[in-house]
Amino acid sequence: MLLFVVCLFSLLVFYLHTVDPGVLSFFFLPPFLTISSPLYFSFSPSLSFILSPCPILQSYPNGTVKKKKSKLTNLFYSYSNFWFADVMDSVKLIPKPKEPLLLPKPGGDGCVRCAVVGTGGILNGSKKGVEIDGHDYVFRMNGAITKGYEEDVGNKTSVYVHTAHSITTSLYLLKKYGYKSAPHDEGIKYVLIPEGMRDFQWLKALLRGEKVSAGPYRNKLPRTYYSGQYNESRFYVLHQDFLRYVRNRFLLSPNLNKTSWFLVRPTNGAFTVFLALHTCDIKNMSKVIFYLNHDYILEKNTWKDLHNRKIIRLYERTESKSNM
Repeated sequence: MLLFVVCLFSLLVFYLHTVDPGVLSFFFLPPFLTISSPLYFSFSPSLSFILSPCPILQSYPNGTVKKKKSKLTNLFYSYSNFWFADVMDSVKLIPKPKEPLLLPKPGGDGCVRCAVVGTGGILNGSKKGVEIDGHDYVFRMNGAITKGYEEDVGNKTSVYVHTAHSITTSLYLLKKYGYKSAPHDEGIKYVLIPEGMRDFQWLKALLRGEKVSAGPYRNKLPRTYYSGQYNESRFYVLHQDFLRYVRNRFLLSPNLNKTSWFLVRPTNGAFTVFLALHTCDIKNMSKVIFYLNHDYILEKNTWKDLHNRKIIRLYERTESKSNM
């Protein structure tokens, strides 16, 4: 049975934090999902998870939208707090994908085998690097540190999932761990999670090859953060429908009923796991390092529930390594 290692690390959206390498946890996955798998875990076959101009334009065929802003303030819920033109200035630049995010490897059995690996120190001392790199595709997110830790986490990155915040903040947040740049393997695919208008401002500048013109990343040149590996044919943006689908179907937090509801969303790691679950045949999930705007209990219980239902097999280690 193929090991599918998943360990997730998520950067806080509005606050800085440090890495806690004290807990080890990862999962094994059975080779298939049985027909008795729970209904709630069934996926929507018609869901759009990659953003392109067409679905948005089809929603607003005349280019019109309500001019009065609603109470919603988070793009994980809708576009309705933002002017149509501001969003479309970025979205209309996204090229239509020419192929699926992932394809079976030539000469294989047609299955797509994936590993999703985080950077919270969880695999420190695990010696799983070779096994991780043996997968067809390796997903990483946020501050994806590999240099100096190859024996434990591998050095292969096929898909890098990020926000504008995580790709920029990780450079100084994780500098002490030797992190110098986002993954830039030859042929790597980049996936952006659009969590707010700042991501669309970043996206617009990235696609145009220019500096960001407004917002918190004003005057930054996005393409420099991809170390020469940015290519529009290998750059994807997750659709808001997919983000809301993951939240509403699997990770609907009671914290959304609190006054700070607009800060609450699943982790970048959780979105990466569900992206892998939708694009890979051998797939899995894992625990996450959480901060103020993520629901630790909900995600932890979700992973445990999937383990109990034999959709995944969970292996945990809670002791600290002496070299941590």
